[in-house]
This record gives sequence, structure tokens and C-alpha cells, in this order.
Amino acid sequence: MAGLREDKRERTRRELARTAYELVTVYGLDQVTIEQVVDRIPVSRRTFFNYFSCKEEAVAAAIMDRVRDGLGAWTPTPAADGLINLVREMVHYQLDSGALRAVFDGAALAVAHPHLEPYWRAAAWEAWQATGTRVRAELLARAERPAAELGLTDSLDLTAVMGALYATVVSCAATSAADSARPRTPVAPGPVAPTDALGPIIDRVLDRLGTGLRSAPSQASEGASAGEDY
Repeated sequence: MAGLREDKRERTRRELARTAYELVTVYGLDQVTIEQVVDRIPVSRRTFFNYFSCKEEAVAAAIMDRVRDGLGAWTPTPAADGLINLVREMVHYQLDSGALRAVFDGAALAVAHPHLEPYWRAAAWEAWQATGTRVRAELLARAERPAAELGLTDSLDLTAVMGALYATVVSCAATSAADSARPRTPVAPGPVAPTDALGPIIDRVLDRLGTGLRSAPSQASEGASAGEDY
């Protein structure tokens, strides 16, 4: 029975978030009220505030839900061996499925409604933490240590890779949104669809990170050997 209640609560939370997002996308943040959101479902204002502190938080939650759904649908292939290849496959799946488009859509809304920006950034960070947790779980499963933690080096590598990707995605989303908001002229035509350009950018970042991670152990070994000579 408790499980059914939790499922119902989660459905209600998601419906509130999705409805708020859709209304704000169509009408704008200032033109949408909490009453309009709850009337669409319908539930009470009190129910809304059981889940969210404001409509901005609800809109941001819809962004995270889309990324999380993409993670849930992702099934890693055996060919994705090692951290870099695994992350590369995951990111491209998120791109191909449209899940990462939510981050760009949220950035565009934040440019149009600046007081939404901190909620968008918080949601993007929370979604990216969930992404890192998903990759960590897959690495542990492949190492046949489902209940164990990664070693310090592997954990630091994962943190570095996910942090670099988070900065890349959020920066690209914010830049694309700001560029799209500028008036278009014949000299400055509209930008390419943002997610079309993101894949190659991510690949370049991962290639450089992979090169750095492969070279780090040998450099550490050389340093250790040099130290032993003294």
C-alpha cells in the first residue's frame, strides 16, 4: 500500500511539473499562475506546495525529469568499455533521445525570464549528479562489485569527467540561449540548432580528457621512480 501511495505522489509531482513547464513555455512565466497549473490536473494549491515552493521550481523540476527519464531508458552496450567510452555512449544517447534538449530549453526560458535562472541551474546540476550516479553504478556493476565504492583514483577520474561535461553542456546551453535571444540580421543569421553542435563538442572534450587520464599513471610512476632515487 505504501508503494502505491508513493507512486501516486510521484505521478502527481511529475504532472504538476510538466503542466507548469508547458504553460510557461506557451504563455510566459509572468502570465502563468499556480491556480492555472493546479486547475489543469486538477488538485489544490495546498497539494502544489506539498511538492514545490513556487512555479519556478516546478518548471525546473520538469527539466530534471526529462534528463532522468533518458537515464532510465539508457542500456549501456558491452562495447562501451572504460569510463570515457561509457560516458560518451551515455551522452550521445541523451542527445539522440532528446533528453539533453531539456537543458537547452530551460536555458532559453531562463534568458527570457531571468528570475528562473537559479532554478534552472540547480535542476541542471541535480540532473547531472544523477547522471554521474548512473555512470558510477554501471562501472561498479562491470567490476562485479555492485555494493562497493570505486577506488580513489577511479572516483576522482569520474568526478573530473562529469564536472567537465557539466560545465560544457551548461555553458553551451547558456551561450546558445543568449545568442538566440539576440535580434537576427542578414550579417548575423540565427545559430545552428544547439544540440546538433553539442555532440562533436562533447567528443572533443572526452578525447582530451581520455588522453590526459591515459597519460597520468605513467607520469605518476615516473615521479615515484625519481623520488626513489634520492
